[in-house]
Amino acid sequence: MLASRGAAEEPTVNTSLLFRCVRVPRVLHIAYDNSLMLTREGVIRRGGYDVRSVLGNTSAMELLATDKAFDFVGLFQAANYSERSRMVLWLKTWLPLLPI
Repeated sequence: MLASRGAAEEPTVNTSLLFRCVRVPRVLHIAYDNSLMLTREGVIRRGGYDVRSVLGNTSAMELLATDKAFDFVGLFQAANYSERSRMVLWLKTWLPLLPI
């Protein structure tokens, strides 16, 4: 016969394994001013995101040619409207499902 253990034992869960399975969203941060880029990057990172910052449209296009694994793009106002519009058009053409 089995001996009685008294109170039922609670199953244990390895929570560290659960937290390792949660993927942190990746953000592509396109900046047009270096000091603002550093400030925004810190704010986004403190918000719990994995952030990759680039300076300008050309750098963003070069990065996205080799790494498309982003969950969304942050495009900020330091550039003039036409420069930002060109980047949005390029993103919608080449990566239409990527939120901006």
